[in-house]
Amino acid sequence: QWDSWYNSGKPWSENFYTHDLPDGKSTVWYENGNIEYTGFYTKGKQTGDWKYYDESGKLVHEKNYGK
Repeated sequence: QWDSWYNSGKPWSENFYTHDLPDGKSTVWYENGNIEYTGFYTKGKQTGDWKYYDESGKLVHEKNYGK
């Protein structure tokens, strides 16, 4: 697991890796605490449904990367 934080101490990102490749859920937050985007990686490639939000938390885009 690899976590990053803003200078304020609030979470910025949470990602999981297997053998140095993104593998698992990925989440990135705005500094205000709302999710910027979330989705999954499988062996380094984006898979499934990814969701993108604006700073207010409104869903603005979805993309499916298949499997």
